[in-house]
Amino acid sequence: MTPHPALLASALLAGCALVAAHLLPERWADGAARVLRHRAAPWVLGLATALACLWVAGGTLKVEPVSTDEASYLLEARILAAGHITAPAPVIPEFFEQAWVVVTPRIYSKYPPGHALALVPGVALGLPWLVPLLLNLVSGALLFALLRRAIGPAAALLTWSAWVLSVMAMAWQTTYFSEVTLLACWLGATSCVWRWLDGAGPRWLVGAALLTAYGAITRPLSILLLALPLIFVVLRRAWRERLGGELLRAAAAGLVILMVLPAWNLATTGKIGRSPLQEYTETYLPWDRLGFAVESTAARRSAPPDLQFIAPQLARVHREHTVARLPRNLVERAAKIGESLFTHWRVLLLAAALGGIWLLRGAAWVVLAAALSQFFGHAVWGHEAGWTLYYAESAAAWFVPGAVGVVAAITWLARRARLRGPAGARAELAVLLAAPGLFLFSIADAGGYRAWRAGRAAESRALAEYMATGPDHTVYFIRYGPAREGRPGLIRNDPWLAEARSWVVYDLGARNEELLRAAPDRRGFLVDVSAHSVTPIPPPAPATPPVATPTKPSPPGPTGSAGPMGSPRPG
Repeated sequence: MTPHPALLASALLAGCALVAAHLLPERWADGAARVLRHRAAPWVLGLATALACLWVAGGTLKVEPVSTDEASYLLEARILAAGHITAPAPVIPEFFEQAWVVVTPRIYSKYPPGHALALVPGVALGLPWLVPLLLNLVSGALLFALLRRAIGPAAALLTWSAWVLSVMAMAWQTTYFSEVTLLACWLGATSCVWRWLDGAGPRWLVGAALLTAYGAITRPLSILLLALPLIFVVLRRAWRERLGGELLRAAAAGLVILMVLPAWNLATTGKIGRSPLQEYTETYLPWDRLGFAVESTAARRSAPPDLQFIAPQLARVHREHTVARLPRNLVERAAKIGESLFTHWRVLLLAAALGGIWLLRGAAWVVLAAALSQFFGHAVWGHEAGWTLYYAESAAAWFVPGAVGVVAAITWLARRARLRGPAGARAELAVLLAAPGLFLFSIADAGGYRAWRAGRAAESRALAEYMATGPDHTVYFIRYGPAREGRPGLIRNDPWLAEARSWVVYDLGARNEELLRAAPDRRGFLVDVSAHSVTPIPPPAPATPPVATPTKPSPPGPTGSAGPMGSPRPG
C-alpha cells in the first residue's frame, strides 16, 4: 500500500526539524523554551483554534446548521433570547414537526438548556456562531495551558497540533452542538481544580463546581463521566486534609445551578420530574433510551418526514445494542474513533503511543482516565459506531501518549548527539519548528471536510436565500424527493409563528388546503427539493358554509382571538 502523501511529507518535515534543532545555535533552543512557556502562548493557540474552526465552518458568524440537532438548539436559543422558555404551538402541528422539537401543546426543544443559554448572546446579535467561536478560543487556550503543565510544553504543542483540525474536532467543534460548550466547561473545571490543588484558595473549588454544574445542565451524562477522575482527586484531598467545609460550600454553589433543571422541566412539560427529553422520546421514539433493551411502547405520534429515515436506523441500533454484542460494539466504536483521530501524519503519534503511555505521570493519567471514562461509560447507550459525537470532548486526550512518546524519542536522540544545552530544550525547538508545517498539512486535509460541510448546508442556505427575497406572509410546503436519506431536514421555523414572515412546513398533499384556510392572509408555494423548483399554490376554494340553524344567543364575553397559528409572542 502506498503511504499517504501527507504522511510522507510530515515524516520529511519531522526529519528536517530534527536536523535543524541539531544544527542551530544553543540560543535558538533557549528561545523556543521561552516561547512555549510564555504566558501568551495559550491564547495565541486559542486564537488559532478559533480561526481554524471558523474557516472550516465557512468563514462566517452566520453558520448554517448542517443537522437537525443544531437547528433544534438554535430554536431553543431564539426562544430564550426573546425572554421566554416556550413558544405558542401551531394549530395544525403535523405541518411543523421539526426534528428534536416538541410542537404541542407548546413549542420547545428536547435538549437541556445549558447550551442554548450560552448561544443566546450571539443569537440576539444576529451572529449565532459568535459564541461557538469564542468557546473554541477558550477551549484551545485551556487545552494547551493544561497539557503544558501535565506533559510539558513540547508534547502539549504536538497534542494541540494533532487535535485542532482532526476529523473529530472539525466534525463537532465547527457546529452548534452542545459539545462545544461542554468542552469549555470541562477544561475550565479542570483548570480550577488544579489551581485549588496548588493552594490558590477555596474559591477555585467553587468555580470548578459551578462549571461542572453548568455542564450538567448542558450534557448530564457526558460531564459526569468526564468529571469522575476530577471528583476522585478532589475527594481524596478533601479527606486527607479534612476540607469538608470547602467541599460543602462548592457543592452548594453547584446545586444552585443544578436547580435550573427541575425549573426547566416545570416550565416546559409542566412537571418537575419530567424533562423535555422524556416528553419528546415518549412522543416519537419511545425506545431511544439508555440501556440494553428496546422499549416496545408505541409512539404517541408518528415520525414526521424529517425523522422517517432516522427513526428506523435508531431502532436498529438499539435493537442490536445487547449485552452479548457489547464487546463487538465497543471495538467498532474504538475503530471509528481511531479513524476520526489518527489520520495522515497523526499515525506517527499512534505508533509512538505504545512507548509514551509508560511515561505518563500524575495529571496526564487524569486526562487519559477522563477519556476512558467517557468511552466505557457510554457503553450503556446504543448509538452508531460512527457517531463519535459522544466522545468529542476527550478527543485530544487520545493524542497525549503519542505526543509524550515522540518528545521522549527526540530528547533521547538529542542526548545521543551530545548537543550543547539541555536535551529537552532541543526537543522543544524541534517540535516548535515542525508545528507550523503540521498545522499547514492539517489545513490542506481539512479542505475536503470544509467543502463537504458547505455542500451539506447548500439546500437550507438556498431555501433561506430564496425566502429572504420572496414575498411576505408565505407558506413554503417542502416536498422531498425519493433519495432523501442522509440529508438534513429543512423544517425550521421562527418560534413566533404568528409574527413570522414565512413558514416552512411539510407538503402533506391534500391537507395543504387545510393549513392555507387556517391562514387566509398567507400565500402558498410548493418547494420541490429534488426538482429545485418553487411553484405557487392557488388559493383554496372557500369552504361551503353550513346551513344556518336557530341557536340561542351567546352570552357576552371577551373580544379578540388568537391568530391562526396560536397567540403572538408574549410580552
